[in-house]
Amino acid sequence: MLFSNDGGLTFTQFVVHPWPIAACPMSSATIISESKATRAAWETEGTIYTDRIGEKPNPRAVSRGKARHPALAANAKGETLVSWSVGTGWQRGGELAWVLLDAAGKPTGRRGTAPDVPVWSHTAAFALPGGDFVILH
Repeated sequence: MLFSNDGGLTFTQFVVHPWPIAACPMSSATIISESKATRAAWETEGTIYTDRIGEKPNPRAVSRGKARHPALAANAKGETLVSWSVGTGWQRGGELAWVLLDAAGKPTGRRGTAPDVPVWSHTAAFALPGGDFVILH
């Protein structure tokens, strides 16, 4: 990750989460603004991690299995939804999985899965004005 405190004239680099790999992971990462912080989510070795950026690094694993392509959405209540694809790959669809984080960034007991993420697709999410979330796939 790169940080700049001078409008992009100079940058400081640090490793968020190491993953030595000699192949294309065929995944992605995402960053959003929450009410009081910036949150990122990414895959490392088939697990989705999330953390607030700019604080002391404390990545939290939120997935199980062959997870990739995380998406984030935050609502006005301070909750954050993390969704991701499971089992997708080259010319292969999979399923959707998600977990809700509380305002402190800790997973709540609210999580779920759904089938039928199409080939070449992944999840996207957004919050509705009332605080509910929508996940697209």
